[in-house]
Amino acid sequence: MQGRIKWFDHEKGFGFVTPVDGSADAFVHESELSPTDLIALADGDAVEFETIAARLGPAAVSVRRIGQASPDVAMGSTGPVRIEETRVEASSDALAMLSHSERATLCVDGMSEEQKRTLFRWGMRMFSLGQHRVACIEAIKYDGQVIVLDDGSRWVVDSSDHATASIWSELDRVVVIDGEMFRLDEQEMIHIEEES
Repeated sequence: MQGRIKWFDHEKGFGFVTPVDGSADAFVHESELSPTDLIALADGDAVEFETIAARLGPAAVSVRRIGQASPDVAMGSTGPVRIEETRVEASSDALAMLSHSERATLCVDGMSEEQKRTLFRWGMRMFSLGQHRVACIEAIKYDGQVIVLDDGSRWVVDSSDHATASIWSELDRVVVIDGEMFRLDEQEMIHIEEES
């Protein structure tokens, strides 16, 4: 089957693909892409994939990138802007914060825009490591698949941990550290990622 990437969040590692046959959008996880395709993947890219039935709807598997981003545009606050151009500007701005010696050592000025985006995503991922969040559970949804915290963040629970999460209770105090959620009173742990 063929389709286009509707959106993909590289920091969280998942997104959705819209099939060209008009069927329902399919969830896609970064594990279903080759490392090369994952690095270059952009919203609007053409992909080939297979679908499987998952608990919350269709999921794309064996995803292979077959084209560049489409010329579709999204409306910004000042009119139409290309999604990819917006992302490039953001990463270039962030890389401007590097010192002169860091830029020279990394040869940033000689990098392609794709290499700069990859460096930016890596830097953001490294920045987020070690960050933690303490909150209380506001709701547990879909038989333990999603946990909503009282700070408004929503976390997708790893499929191997759905059963554990489903028996946790609202108002339990938890801490989120490096993609894992620990229930503080029992010190149980589940693997999660923030839902967009």
